[in-house]
Amino acid sequence: EFFIIEKTDIDSINYFQFKIEPLRNEEKKSVDNILSINEIYSYISTISLWVFFLTFGLRYLFYATKWSIKTISSKE
Repeated sequence: EFFIIEKTDIDSINYFQFKIEPLRNEEKKSVDNILSINEIYSYISTISLWVFFLTFGLRYLFYATKWSIKTISSKE
């Protein structure tokens, strides 16, 4: 006995493939959004360096402002 494929069978297969395709795309997107351990370490080190440089710069800005106010007030 041979398989007989009708037009309605092909249409239903195409319909279900059309409905399944967005689900496959969403699954691929969710897999791509997961970070690896090396990416996490890279982000943590980058953020740590930025925090260090910002606090280092703000500390000297604070000391410079404090020194200039003290110098101005002592001259008067």
